[in-house]
Amino acid sequence: MCTIEIVGNVIMATQTSTAVYNEKRTEQRLLLSVPILLKFNNESGKPLIEKTHTVVINRAGAKVLTGQPVTLGMRLEVAIPHMKRGSWATVVWLGDQIEGKQEVGIALDQTGDLWGVQFPDEIQQLTTSDLDPSPELAEIGIPELAALPASGSQTPQPALETDLSSADMLSGILRDLARKAIEECLGNALQEMKQHSDIMRQTQEDIATQAEERLRRAVESAVEQLETRSVELTERHRQACEQSLRAIEAAAEEHLKAIAAGNLEAVMAEYAENVYMDWVGGPLDGRYTGKAAVREVWTKFVAANDGKPRPVRLGKLASYANPKGASLETEAEYGGKTPVKVRHVLVYRDGVLNTEIWQIAPAIKLSD
Repeated sequence: MCTIEIVGNVIMATQTSTAVYNEKRTEQRLLLSVPILLKFNNESGKPLIEKTHTVVINRAGAKVLTGQPVTLGMRLEVAIPHMKRGSWATVVWLGDQIEGKQEVGIALDQTGDLWGVQFPDEIQQLTTSDLDPSPELAEIGIPELAALPASGSQTPQPALETDLSSADMLSGILRDLARKAIEECLGNALQEMKQHSDIMRQTQEDIATQAEERLRRAVESAVEQLETRSVELTERHRQACEQSLRAIEAAAEEHLKAIAAGNLEAVMAEYAENVYMDWVGGPLDGRYTGKAAVREVWTKFVAANDGKPRPVRLGKLASYANPKGASLETEAEYGGKTPVKVRHVLVYRDGVLNTEIWQIAPAIKLSD
């Protein structure tokens, strides 16, 4: 059975039932929409916060609507933001789908005055026994009640009221009083509903503004950190490449000096196992692969000068590098019994000499 009652400045629909959420209840329920927040973890354990409202409330729980999947026995938090109240609750009933949302029955851990409303059985009904006609009633604007005789009074009635009984007068006054109270309550209820609507709208706008601001700051911070990190990595990479290139340049220069000195072991120490050498022109012209073949070439080159060191003049060294490796170019004049002018190209990968080209170039002229 559902009845409509006016309690204070709240309009409530009261539903009395003995079968709610598949169990017996003796408490009265109110069909009342209260804005709430539900806080719980979804199936993957991710925390969620959902804005929704109640459909039915009582002292021990409520029926609410949720757009998230829930299960019986699930624990969740219920918060009433505008009242700054909350309680833990348990899902005890699952109902129908209404406009894409699930009806859910919850049992509160904290019972009592959580919702901030009075239930009908808490409100004293106004009866005629509560009225004591007295002069004080005239002060609140009901002179007719003040004119009534007090209980036990023997004061004679004025002649004008001889045709009316005291009961008839009291009945009419009570009707007027009830009508005025109903009008006032309806006005207050509409005003309060408007205030709640304004509060909810402002709350939503504030939440959206705060969320946008937090997101903007987070994005700006992330971009700034990314830019800083990118600059740091770029500079670190540049310094590392530069250091590596300087080391390779020094190794290349030592390699050419070891060739001039006839230091065969020092020359061979620079090569990779699968080194490739291309000697273009002269008596040693040919392509050589592997350290054994290259060693044989240098053995012949050293022997051509009777194993003695050769004087050498090196030109300016040009170097080029990327993450895959580095190449160096220079010109040189080697003296000795059979002087030779050479254009060198040296390719380094993983820090070792991988490819070497000797281009015999008699026309080379090195500046002093």
